[in-house]
Amino acid sequence: VHPRLLADFIVVASRLLLIKSKALLPGVELAAEEEKEIKDLEERLKFYQSFKPAIKGIKNLWERNVFCFSRPFLMGRPVFFYPAKNIDAAELQNAVKKIFESLEYLEKETQTISPTLIRLEDKIQEILAVIQKWRSEANQAIFGFKDLKKEKPREEIIVMFLALLHLIHNQVINVEQKKQFSDIIIRQ
Repeated sequence: VHPRLLADFIVVASRLLLIKSKALLPGVELAAEEEKEIKDLEERLKFYQSFKPAIKGIKNLWERNVFCFSRPFLMGRPVFFYPAKNIDAAELQNAVKKIFESLEYLEKETQTISPTLIRLEDKIQEILAVIQKWRSEANQAIFGFKDLKKEKPREEIIVMFLALLHLIHNQVINVEQKKQFSDIIIRQ
């Protein structure tokens, strides 16, 4: 797989994860840049939906090996090119050169993807370490999810929430939430 395609896939997947996280945690507020990314993804999906019907037609043409698109009365005739009478080879070469120069930015376009990897296993260990700390300091292992997410980036909070769900599923911890959108109380 080409690295650029893989990077594009990861970007779209992370945006979808952000949208899903927003749906699961409505109290989470998104930054303006994240809202813009969501709108961008929505526009791209609408654009894709508008072209989706054409895919079947293009696939049909491809399977029939029809690679020439022109007016019907020119179909089947040899391909030809007639430049205007007032243009010479130097002007034509100059025009083609300008086209390629305008497209150069596509080759040079790069995007740096930050290599931050937040592992679920690390967050599980972090939650268990906090439980041990609270047990030794306060002689009880009861604390809120807000205590866990203090001063952490949104991505890390999402992974921490997934780690919390994993610990609940494995019955390592118990949780309680008094009312919707209130803090999640964690107990061992």
